[in-house]
Amino acid sequence: MNQILNIHPEYEHLMYEAYIGDNESRRLLFAKLIEDYGLEGFLVLARAAPIDNPKMSGEIGQAVYIEPKEAANLFIKNAQQG
Repeated sequence: MNQILNIHPEYEHLMYEAYIGDNESRRLLFAKLIEDYGLEGFLVLARAAPIDNPKMSGEIGQAVYIEPKEAANLFIKNAQQG
């Protein structure tokens, strides 16, 4: 999230409003993420492992989650190309 906010500080208010449960902010945030990073970027973010859950192990955990650094790299690469 920090990497995304470094690139798009304008997302901060939407992220906060979505976090506290505002459905319209959530919809707008998701739409902006897809607009800026495509569906692939949105799905990468959705699958990024939370930093406070590093103990995911085994094939299921590895298949479900993406390491946060890998997700951040995708967003950085995409921002540099755009």
